[in-house]
Amino acid sequence: MRAHVRLDLNPGERSALKSLTAEEREAVIDDLLAQAREDLEWVVARAAVEEPAPRPRAVTPPPPLGARPETRKPARPQRRPPPRSWINR
Repeated sequence: MRAHVRLDLNPGERSALKSLTAEEREAVIDDLLAQAREDLEWVVARAAVEEPAPRPRAVTPPPPLGARPETRKPARPQRRPPPRSWINR
């Protein structure tokens, strides 16, 4: 079974293909398809090596409608050291 491939040919290439016999035309098209397959295999192989597979990201579902946002306890304020004065010395 032959895949349907649209070749973007310029008018000179199109007329050259028309001048070939049916067997020659089939051979040329087979060569073009083999070259396209090889090029595509190289592109896929190169992309697989260069780009590592993305890590799945953890997805958190949105809160239900009307739900209150979670409240956290406020962070404890840092204790200040006692003020230094000449009395405390």
